[in-house]
Parts: sequence; structure tokens; C-alpha cells
Amino acid sequence: MALYILFSLLACGQTPDSATVWQSKYRDLQFEYQSPWTLLPAMDTKAQTLVGVIDNRDGKSYIIQYFDDMSTDSLSTEAYLDGIKETMLKPNSKNKLILQDSVLFHKKNAYRQIYLMYTKKWGLLKQFGYTIRTGKELITVQMLFPTTESDINNNTIHPQHVRFDKSVKLNGE
Repeated sequence: MALYILFSLLACGQTPDSATVWQSKYRDLQFEYQSPWTLLPAMDTKAQTLVGVIDNRDGKSYIIQYFDDMSTDSLSTEAYLDGIKETMLKPNSKNKLILQDSVLFHKKNAYRQIYLMYTKKWGLLKQFGYTIRTGKELITVQMLFPTTESDINNNTIHPQHVRFDKSVKLNGE
């Protein structure tokens, strides 16, 4: 049976480890993914793009969202980040913000927030969130992966995310 599946994949031009490319119709955004990543339902319109992948074995995910940015006079970056913080902390009193700072992400200045998230389905997850404001668009990237209480102060991204992130092309990279 396994041999039949392998031949079927080869006949379709795919190998078991071949990558699939996802590309936005409206933005300069694309990435490649392969097993164990699975594409989440995507929304790609002129107004907004929301797309991501998940590893259903343990809840690791990588999610990208683009939408129109407001002027900083209408919505300051601090107010926007405070809104994200409230959204992340409100569902569970055990959730906590570990770090908030500014970093270079995909060669762009980004605001980073790192959270511990307690979930019923996946247990304890660490979330790295990156926010890029271009003045025209607001881009957010969220990476979640399993962690332990003893790993709270380790602010490195999971190796599976690092490999996946190398395929992500944001705004002309």
C-alpha cells in the first residue's frame, strides 16, 4: 500500500517531502510549506490577507496577517500593542507577557511580544508576535510552539519555525 501511495505521488509530480508554494494574489507575500505543516484556511482579499500553517501533532503554528494601517495619530503603536496584549491575556489569567521590545524581523523594524499561552488542546505554548507598521499596511506574524515553565526565559524561536521562516517572503524580500 505504501508503495502505491509513493507511486501515486510521483505520478502527480510530487514527492512525499516536496514543498508547496502559497502566494498572495494581492500582496508581495509567499512561502513554501511541506509536511508536517498543513495550510490553515486562508483569506486573501484586497482588504486583508490572513494565512498560516499548523503542525497538528503539537499545535505549532505560523500565522501571517496583512491589513490596512491607520495613521499613528488615529492609533498609536503603543495603543495597538496594548490591544494585542489585552487580547492575549484576557482569555486565561495564567497567560502572561514575557517580553516586549523592538527588533529587526525580515529586514524590517518590528515590535515583538513574547507570551506564555495556556491552552486546553495543546497545553503550554510560547507565542512570538511581530508587528510591522509600514504606514500603509500593518503586518503581523505569530509563531506558537509548545514550551515548558522552565523554558520561560529562553527567547529563541523553535527550530521548525526558523526553517519555515526562511521560505517566507514579505514585501519584496
